[in-house]
Amino acid sequence: KEIIFKTGNIVIVEALILPSNYSVIFEPGVFIYLKDKGKIISRSPLYFLGEKSNPIKINGSSNSKGNGILVVNSKKRSFLKNVIFNNLSSIDEEFWGLTGALTFYESDVEINNCIFKNNIAEDAINIVRSNFTINNSIFVDSLSDAIDIDFSNGKIGNLFVENSGNDGLDFSGSKVLGENIIIKNSGDKAFSIGEASEVNISNLNINYANIALANKDGSNSIINDVIINNTKIDFAVFKKKNEYLNPNLKINGVNLQVDEMNQLIGEGSQLFIDDK
Repeated sequence: KEIIFKTGNIVIVEALILPSNYSVIFEPGVFIYLKDKGKIISRSPLYFLGEKSNPIKINGSSNSKGNGILVVNSKKRSFLKNVIFNNLSSIDEEFWGLTGALTFYESDVEINNCIFKNNIAEDAINIVRSNFTINNSIFVDSLSDAIDIDFSNGKIGNLFVENSGNDGLDFSGSKVLGENIIIKNSGDKAFSIGEASEVNISNLNINYANIALANKDGSNSIINDVIINNTKIDFAVFKKKNEYLNPNLKINGVNLQVDEMNQLIGEGSQLFIDDK
């Protein structure tokens, strides 16, 4: 009941489908090239067991679409450690498709010391209805969103996110605790929270974004110790979907490198800055 990818180079040119009730193990130093229609779809947990001095590398093809990874309905938690995901795209089949280059759907996951770069998907990683942790990881040069969390519970810490075409972090219907996050150069929102999420973050540093932090649609969020530079809008708090209540955002300790704060607050929504 173990499927082991031994150290060395592996080329996958069509869908590799892994059934449930297995352990899928990737040894340190494995290099996987997803070429042509190559993709991985697994109903079993993935164990990427890279080492800092000998990481696992997974590359997609710049000439192909759909070179992504999906874990769906796994009964056990996946572990990703010391992995470099480069140039992946989202799975796109004839009758169904995904938004994430790496997707965990109803499949718990723990991610440590990973790098996601040059991923050409709507989300570099998309986690849906799962428990998760993401620690000590880097997300750079994402085509659209770097991290998209939907209806999931988890923790994030020590993250660096740079050059996201759209949002740096996007949470919907989720409960998240986090600390020590740096977000640089987001095309739209550095941090987007919506659909009745509950988010508590400490030590957040945002530099260059259209909107630094948006809190929407019944979300109740607390952000402690935030530094904001070079943004058009610092805080946006509003309701855009009628099925949700008005949102509340509390900021404790903010350092802005400008004389005046720019805010957008929708009718009935609330923004508290140091209890004011």
